[in-house]
Amino acid sequence: MSLVAEQKIDEIGCALSNRWLSEDEFYETIDQGAVTVYRCQQCGRLHVDQGGGQFSSYIKEVSQSRH
Repeated sequence: MSLVAEQKIDEIGCALSNRWLSEDEFYETIDQGAVTVYRCQQCGRLHVDQGGGQFSSYIKEVSQSRH
């Protein structure tokens, strides 16, 4: 899966509304602004590719109810 910055999405939306972006250009533009993310099927962690074989890992915080 990929994460794309909101600014990049806005840029692509503008280009699409003006109809000057070809299909190939669309995918090239998405790739330029995307970060690859892997989800572990066992634990649910997200591993964000930082490049150069480096990853940042994230896991959903579990809320503890107060009694």
